[in-house]
Amino acid sequence: MRLKNKAFIAGFAMFSMFFGAGNLIFPFATGKCALGQYGFSMMGLLLTGVIVPFLGLYSMILYNGNREKYFETLGRIPAFVLVAIILCLIGPFGAAPRCIGASYGGFHAMFPGLSLFWFSVIFCICVGWALWNRHRVVEIIGSYLTPLLLTTLVVILFVGFLADHPAGATDMSAWSAFTMGLSKGYNTMDLLATFFFSVTIIQYIRSCLPQDATIKEVSILSIIASVMGATMLGLIYVGFVSLGAKYAPQLEGVEEAQYLIIITQQTLGNFAIPLVAITFALACLTTIIVLIGLFADFIHHEISGGRISQKMATIITLLITFLMAQFGFSGISNVLGSILTVAYPALIALAIMNILQKWFKIHHFYVFYIVLAAKLLTLCF
Repeated sequence: MRLKNKAFIAGFAMFSMFFGAGNLIFPFATGKCALGQYGFSMMGLLLTGVIVPFLGLYSMILYNGNREKYFETLGRIPAFVLVAIILCLIGPFGAAPRCIGASYGGFHAMFPGLSLFWFSVIFCICVGWALWNRHRVVEIIGSYLTPLLLTTLVVILFVGFLADHPAGATDMSAWSAFTMGLSKGYNTMDLLATFFFSVTIIQYIRSCLPQDATIKEVSILSIIASVMGATMLGLIYVGFVSLGAKYAPQLEGVEEAQYLIIITQQTLGNFAIPLVAITFALACLTTIIVLIGLFADFIHHEISGGRISQKMATIITLLITFLMAQFGFSGISNVLGSILTVAYPALIALAIMNILQKWFKIHHFYVFYIVLAAKLLTLCF
């Protein structure tokens, strides 16, 4: 297989890794809020939702996916604390329960009488079962159902662009639209996930090359694949933001988790809603399986030193996730939004400075703390 074919496969793998529940919701929300200024909000979203995560991925590639060495540039104890915070955010206190909320949005559109409580119970049971059988479930969902979802989304984009729905006027300034797009990109949380998914991505890239491949060869293929993956993700975002702006009147008064369902209804009709809702929920299931597993591993290995079994750690993680899911998608996203507004710039600074350290041997640990302190001060004043 030629190098460009390997790069294409690796790029598609990267796209699949980054494309999760938040990526199916926040671009629509960006367009819906920006209306006629959606072009500027789109630029903000592409910066923090596409360029920044792939920048973080490249910085991790330079450290060969070694998370400990990457964060220990800040010091051993700060590194442990930061990793714990990130795992909490992408795990049971943030992204994982948000997956449940996103899935519930689709099913609630079909079954208005279904409560979030009982949906969360059923979903967590499914996650627990899948974690015990992940080698079978993830393969089925990843090989068949997620491609089915992406195919459906492409059809929605195509039909949506054919419809004559111009974006409405807005009083929002171009700068406000841009910064709003930046914050929506933060909410995808892809940069945070990069720090933990990068090992899998790097292993995949290495598998595409001969065993004696050099670091330079791995880096070149990674850059090519990253450009391809980022381009695919960016094109999807451009389409979603545009549809969010075009169908904004239909999205008024609707929960963000239901945006995809409403647009599906407007473009493909009611017959397509069950297919999208079920496939979306199953795609979220693959994401939450990984996130729950990461946090359970952290409890088992790092916090308890093996004293808490893997199964008990999983049960604890699922219980926390269930409780957090009761705040709903919007409630969780609102809390995460404030935290990510502070954390993201500091983590971006860390990624850039880690790249510079590898390139020029610059010691930079203080930059992360300066940016973090500056963001905290802006919130206080």
